[in-house]
Amino acid sequence: MENEMLVCTHCLAVNRAAREHFSDCPLCASCGTALLSEHPVDADLELFQHLTAESSLPVVADFWGAWSEDCHEMVSVFITMTKTFKGDAVFIKINSESEQVLAGRYDLRSVPTFILFKDGKEYHRLSGELTELEFKSWLERYLRVKREIAPFNPNLV
Repeated sequence: MENEMLVCTHCLAVNRAAREHFSDCPLCASCGTALLSEHPVDADLELFQHLTAESSLPVVADFWGAWSEDCHEMVSVFITMTKTFKGDAVFIKINSESEQVLAGRYDLRSVPTFILFKDGKEYHRLSGELTELEFKSWLERYLRVKREIAPFNPNLV
């Protein structure tokens, strides 16, 4: 039985969950919130630090800006990838304008920038607008898993 450490994005409690029970949607032992989300979570500095330091799952961060048309174009793709790779990684969105400390720490040159974190460190990054297939291929390569693209649900946007 392979266990993962999952950080609750609601109360920041660290939970141990068996990977074989991921399909049952494990809940936080402290607050009862679902630990695996089908939509990206808006993250601030505190949540980002907890996720990257304490979660055993990789973290995929979308650094975005409200003024960027490319960022708005990527919303549906990022949501689809969150559903597709649910349980393989934690997907978060970071507003680069309101979280300037993080934007500066990771030396963002443009948005959107997608950074994959493993074991608390930056593992790989991509910038700019991507197709669904390009994003999926990138994730499969660096998460080392193969997945079928989940159907898009416009109600999640």
